[in-house]
Amino acid sequence: SCKLGKFQHQLEAALDERSEHLRANLKADFDQDHSQVATALEELRRDLAGFVDSRLEGIEDQTRKGAEQAAQRLQELERTTRETLEQMKQTVESQVTTKISSSAEALQDMRAHFDEKLEATQEHLFQLHIQKPLQAVNQQLEAIEDARAAIMTRVD
Repeated sequence: SCKLGKFQHQLEAALDERSEHLRANLKADFDQDHSQVATALEELRRDLAGFVDSRLEGIEDQTRKGAEQAAQRLQELERTTRETLEQMKQTVESQVTTKISSSAEALQDMRAHFDEKLEATQEHLFQLHIQKPLQAVNQQLEAIEDARAAIMTRVD
């Protein structure tokens, strides 16, 4: 009984340690995904800044050619830039939402897989360390009882 309690305590400690290890791995995976999204957003920001810079250079050239023509082109550029920025914003928001959703689904899948493995491990350990030794003890007790009955029969 003491050994069984000690074993159960050791089993729970090992399961807690494994669970904590898996949680740390899941958090590291999530942090890595978050970092990749942040990197992608920063690259998009740089690309957008380059796009705006190149457009502004075009505006400066047009302004040199004629103030009225440049003003008209500037208005068109501002409109298309706003549209492009809005489209890019929507695209980025969609990508981020998709990434977060897929990350959440992956975390849920990993959790379900972990729970299945944990349950299978618990069942296996129960069979291996509790049920099988208990069956062996019961068989030994039955053999002892049979031997005692045989001895008692001979004594009578």
